[in-house]
Parts: sequence; structure tokens; C-alpha cells
Amino acid sequence: MQIDVTPLEYGRIAAQSAKQLSFSGFRKQKETLCYDTFKDRENELINALVHRVENQNVYVNLVTKSQPF
Repeated sequence: MQIDVTPLEYGRIAAQSAKQLSFSGFRKQKETLCYDTFKDRENELINALVHRVENQNVYVNLVTKSQPF
């Protein structure tokens, strides 16, 4: 006699894990793209707009050469 012991919520958990994995991949690609954009501009002044400040974190919008300030 065999009894299926797979939890009923297994599908939801698997879908949530897949979603988190895909979002982490997108986040990593975005970080890499941002790094590649500015890595050659080390020790150079770059214009940026302060977007928000939370605790010790400052979020800025970086202005690239193709974007007007």
C-alpha cells in the first residue's frame, strides 16, 4: 500500500521558489549592467540625483552620458 505524502501546498512553494530565483537572476543582471556602465569612470565625478534616504542608505539616480541632468 502506497500513500502520497506530498503536501498540498507543494505547488505553491515550488512556484514561489522559482519566482524568487528568477528575480534574483534579474537583480544580478541589473547589478552587473550598472557596474559595467560605471566601472571605467572610477575616480571621476558623476552627477546623481538623491532619490531617497533611509537610515544609513542613500538611494541615488545616476546620470549617464546619454541622459541630461
